[in-house]
Amino acid sequence: MKTACSTAAFTKQPLDKTLKTIGKMGFGYVDLLMMENWAHINPSELSSDPISKAKQTIELLMENSLIAVAINANLSNPINTGNAEVHKTNMAETEALGIFAEEIGIPVLVLQPGRIIDELGPEKSRQNSIQALKDMVEVTDKYGIVLAIETHVDSVAEKYADSLAMIEAVPGLKLAYDPSHFIMTQQS
Repeated sequence: MKTACSTAAFTKQPLDKTLKTIGKMGFGYVDLLMMENWAHINPSELSSDPISKAKQTIELLMENSLIAVAINANLSNPINTGNAEVHKTNMAETEALGIFAEEIGIPVLVLQPGRIIDELGPEKSRQNSIQALKDMVEVTDKYGIVLAIETHVDSVAEKYADSLAMIEAVPGLKLAYDPSHFIMTQQS
């Protein structure tokens, strides 16, 4: 069994220090947190040159004897607004994430499924997410990357039934199982 440490455990440190810490802890595998305006690598910054950023990340991984097995990301905009310009930006970031992941050899990209947008309501928010995720799966498939969604409190896939409906509606989409999120949704 492979056990990976997520860089999410060290959001207040830059990526180089985080990977050094994880390597010193004895892990061989890592999940890269790439959350816009929060931690380690902003997906929006990849769009101009994902290969250079991948090469920098490969060097850091090699220095610390780590293998990246997944990316846990959110994009700079919600995926389910229904706005064509936002979708275009999201698709460019998804493409960059696919290139980045392929260059490093990361097999899985996990994205947030979108939140319920008040003006749209739960069903329209969910349908917009499904359509966006169908487009995103097409992109990640080009790079041999599995796209998964992470269930999350207040998301369109918060409940088990909603998660299942989404992965059934989007061929090739997978579910990243994080039991802490299911525990959280049972509490709310």
